[in-house]
Amino acid sequence: MLLDNGGFELSTPAMPMLCWEKVPSYQGVIWNGAADIVSDVVHSGKQALRLDTTADQIVQVSRNISVNQDTFVTHGRYRLSAWLKSERHKEPNHLNYALFAPGLKSTGVGGRLTFPAPAEGWVLRQGEFTVPEDAEMIRIMINTRNESRTYVDDVRLEARQPDGSWQDVASSRLAPSQPFQQNWVRAYRDYSAWLQHGEMLPPPKLDCENMDYKRWQVPVIFHNRFRAANGEEAVVLVNATRAAQTGNLHWQGKTIAVQLQPGEIRVIAAKELR
Repeated sequence: MLLDNGGFELSTPAMPMLCWEKVPSYQGVIWNGAADIVSDVVHSGKQALRLDTTADQIVQVSRNISVNQDTFVTHGRYRLSAWLKSERHKEPNHLNYALFAPGLKSTGVGGRLTFPAPAEGWVLRQGEFTVPEDAEMIRIMINTRNESRTYVDDVRLEARQPDGSWQDVASSRLAPSQPFQQNWVRAYRDYSAWLQHGEMLPPPKLDCENMDYKRWQVPVIFHNRFRAANGEEAVVLVNATRAAQTGNLHWQGKTIAVQLQPGEIRVIAAKELR
């Protein structure tokens, strides 16, 4: 399944947070509550996650799940669910989820599953959502604070089927970058005169937005200029992001508006502009 170890059965003493992460801090604030795998209080199976905080403490256990090309897709309808239990809490705590675009930009899509009151025992909470066009991933954030002891078990991510039923989302059969790699193979086949056998030249000006990538600012559209053996020139434009991108290419005395779909590689030959 795409959401592996949602029931914490795969966790071991050596790797208690397998597939998950205990967040140590946020914006300079230390999150020093406790997160442990336990076997004495479970909803099903043999293990569950227990979160403990005292006054003024916070604990968060999180994970990210990337949008892919075949099982967790844009415009798809999904349901996140979890069995939750509170032994004590001073205020309601939550399992939060949010979908982010590249650069951790909010898409405005998300929700929260609220921990029940202690007297309710184990309670199933669930929330439905549609993956927006620009989403790159969903982040699941189990967050508790102040005087509390809570439990989490059987976290599931399910996809709505055409008949209205729900099924666990399977792991992707494709690497996230596979469609983009296939586009490169086709580009090298179709435009080998420039990409394989041509000479790289200084690129013309391209106006487009920039984005954060690791520690750098990079353009949302990469481009370069090539000259084939017969003297014909072309500009190659590449959108390596998961969202449609636009720009203006200034070349051959003209301004060409370009719009590239996610992962698209386009070649504009100089003879097309004459």
